[in-house]
Amino acid sequence: MKKVHIVLLIICCLARFDVVAQIVGIRADYSRVEHNMQVNDSTFIFTFFVPYQNQPQIKSSSTDGLPAHFEWYKFDESTQTVNLVQTDSSELQSIVDVQPGGYMLRRSNAAEADTFRAWVFYDKIVLNNIIVADNNCDFLKLEVEAEQEYRTNPNYFDYFDFCDLNAIQTKFIRNNFTITWEASADISAGGRYTNDAWKSSRDMYFTRIDPAPLADAEYSAEMTDVFGYRSNKITSATVPCLASYADFDVLVRDENGIFTPTTTFRGEALYRIKLNNKSINADKFRWIGMFNQEINIQKNDTLWIYNTENIADEIHYTPGIWPVSLAVENTSTGCRSMARPRDAAGKEYDLTVEHSLLESSSIPNVFSPNGDGMNDVFKFIVGNEPTSMRNINIKIYGRNGNLVYKYAGEAALWEGWNGRYLGNKAECASGIYHYVVSGDGWDGKQYAGKQFTGTVHLFRGQ
Repeated sequence: MKKVHIVLLIICCLARFDVVAQIVGIRADYSRVEHNMQVNDSTFIFTFFVPYQNQPQIKSSSTDGLPAHFEWYKFDESTQTVNLVQTDSSELQSIVDVQPGGYMLRRSNAAEADTFRAWVFYDKIVLNNIIVADNNCDFLKLEVEAEQEYRTNPNYFDYFDFCDLNAIQTKFIRNNFTITWEASADISAGGRYTNDAWKSSRDMYFTRIDPAPLADAEYSAEMTDVFGYRSNKITSATVPCLASYADFDVLVRDENGIFTPTTTFRGEALYRIKLNNKSINADKFRWIGMFNQEINIQKNDTLWIYNTENIADEIHYTPGIWPVSLAVENTSTGCRSMARPRDAAGKEYDLTVEHSLLESSSIPNVFSPNGDGMNDVFKFIVGNEPTSMRNINIKIYGRNGNLVYKYAGEAALWEGWNGRYLGNKAECASGIYHYVVSGDGWDGKQYAGKQFTGTVHLFRGQ
């Protein structure tokens, strides 16, 4: 917003110069007015960027069309006085060659007499080089060396000083410079940075990239000051990346059985995951997690550790909240980093595995064991199997209450009922059958009750 305000101010000032025509900078690169509230008067500011093609000049014109008398005075900083440097009589306008410093104009004719004041700057910035002030595991700090030429006071770079010629009193214009930085490579690890604040350092000679860059890069800098002057552009030598960055994806099975990244880190038991290492600039790895390694709820939780870049195994989790982390190191720089599962916004989570669950939606309400290869078996609906259940007990009864089928065992091994009496005898007739399902989950919780009873229609057709 500040840049916009400055531009608008320049436009307003230039418009005022065209209308009032008191003092105008010929080919000036920047113009503005500094108003003196004490005497209700103004000082005109003109800036010429150098190197320039022509001698900088300022001019004044008669405002009523009548010839006027012009007296130009220049401020002598050593004596703190204004001295006459040029006189033009009976002219409609007067032009004076200028050097950096203060000028006063007395303009008069038969009708009126006025006094105006102006200050001229020559503006040129030279950037010398980029200094790597600090490059470590956590951040990178870069600094620039700058020279300001053609300054009234070369000892201070942060402002341009001039005099209020009404009272011979020093004033200043704050520089408000901006250094714009660029990197020759993507140092953010594909979006690791949430903003580009380091790329524009207002009123500072340095930039700090925090967290540290994750790629070798050259850095360039260019300065723009309050007058809009743009310096030369300078580029550093290649600055090596020192930092390491730990990152990994948690992958879960999708509906097609393919492991794909997730950002929810929550699911039913038995929760099956894989871990995909995405770390940057690291050569030493240590995965740490906690789970029951043998999937046996009667045993204590077991700490697992892998000291490899990637884990080939599929990891299974029973219900609970399970921490997983990856610690990495760049052994040549000593920089370390650690990560836990992160969502799209970068927030860290533990893996949350919900208690085992058996839902009636896993069980169909009709099947047709007629040998046509379609829906011939009463079994869990494909894609909605109760994977969270470890063991199940299924009993199916006819209308008269007689048992026609039973199964007890691992849920994953149940092949379903083929519509025959006790599974391998005579075919059961078409009709309505009642089932009761019970079992236990990976958390040892028993599941039985009316919510897992229902009916299934055996339909053989023609």
